[in-house]
Amino acid sequence: MLLARLGLVGGESVLEVGCGTGALTLPLAAAVGEHGSIVAIDISEPMLRLARQRVEERGLRNVALQLGDAQVFAFEPAGFDLATSRMGVMFFEAEQEICARYATIERIRTEILAARVQGPCRNAMARALMRQ
Repeated sequence: MLLARLGLVGGESVLEVGCGTGALTLPLAAAVGEHGSIVAIDISEPMLRLARQRVEERGLRNVALQLGDAQVFAFEPAGFDLATSRMGVMFFEAEQEICARYATIERIRTEILAARVQGPCRNAMARALMRQ
């Protein structure tokens, strides 16, 4: 669903925030094609290790995986067409401020597209699990 919402047509330069094991990275790489590129960052080396393995197994040359904390990651806004995150944003301590910083690189649209799990105050399942 997130991938479809991005509306990629090929050739885009995408920054993926909190790529984890590459679950979104691989379809992003396919969507932007050989003329596009993905820079995917994550704070977890073990998760990046698995993502690297997946990228290598598929022979993807348009993906650069980087170890880093997305909350303080240095990036050049003009270097990307858009930023996206499947689940990484929900771990930010200052989510709104950091999302505003990443919004400076949105050239295609002004919304930040990110999937996240709602906190207990807005998520009935989380509240139920906390009671157990």
